[in-house]
Amino acid sequence: MAFPTCSTIRFIGLKGLNEDSDKKSDVLNATWDRFKRTSETSGVGTPFRESVNYPKVASTRLVSDITVARTFSVVITPGVASAVDRGVEAINAAIDNVRKKCPDANFVLAGYSLGAWVVDQFMQTTPLPSIVLAAILYGDPQWNGRGVRGIAQTYHGTALPGPYPPLADRVQSLCNHQDPICGIGYEAGKAGMEKRAADLRKAIALAAQGKNCGPHCGYVGGPTTRGGDFLESRSK
Repeated sequence: MAFPTCSTIRFIGLKGLNEDSDKKSDVLNATWDRFKRTSETSGVGTPFRESVNYPKVASTRLVSDITVARTFSVVITPGVASAVDRGVEAINAAIDNVRKKCPDANFVLAGYSLGAWVVDQFMQTTPLPSIVLAAILYGDPQWNGRGVRGIAQTYHGTALPGPYPPLADRVQSLCNHQDPICGIGYEAGKAGMEKRAADLRKAIALAAQGKNCGPHCGYVGGPTTRGGDFLESRSK
């Protein structure tokens, strides 16, 4: 791989639950492959993939309680928010490292699951939003739209404020039907909330066993194609 120049667009992927690194994430790898291929054929040029790391969060450590009462809600365990903070620090460190040599460098971001939350928080807090040309989110715990809230939005200690997605002119968020993490596709009322709670418990258990966890594990394919194309379209 050729060493990137200052005009090269940098891709940063943020890993999800149970994932050891961004380079071992099927969702991020599929997004990168699509973004790289379309960028090379459209004239954007060959992008470069930066690698970042932050603490791994096991699915079984995601929530400590799931409640169905007047609303669906969860209690997010304290270590999750800490991992998100470390993820934001990792993005900042990677960007700072590039900008020491290339102060006008531009970036695109992809976040899956917990990594989508990391991107949300970064985009809300970065003093340099203009250097991020685009971001794609999958299965975001901070989803907040169409009357639906992701699991992190149901818990007062982790709900990010402000419009969703942050910087909506350059951020696209995808939520699979009945992905219990982001919550699209469930019927209103108690029956829908109970199904979402059951689906969340099942997804957590399956992910812990290394098995396909259902819709939250189903973003490779159509969604990652859309995501890679979106990043490329905003890189011109």
